[in-house]
Amino acid sequence: MAHLTVTLSEQDQALLHSIAAATNQSDEAVASAALKNYVQWQAEYIRRVKAGMQAAQAGDVMEADEVDALFAELDRRDGLTS
Repeated sequence: MAHLTVTLSEQDQALLHSIAAATNQSDEAVASAALKNYVQWQAEYIRRVKAGMQAAQAGDVMEADEVDALFAELDRRDGLTS
């Protein structure tokens, strides 16, 4: 497992602490969950950009509304929206 040190502003530290207190979790548990979700979101974003670049290189062109509909469907499939 990787070790990561993150420095938060005082405002972000206060927000983190208030969320932890409201959910009866430690600051570290809340921060870890938030970071895990962020990393997963970034990985999904990179996968989508890569797929788009590969499609463009293959000559597949989509209209903007088609791209929006595709991303909306992927978000629904992945549970990111309802």
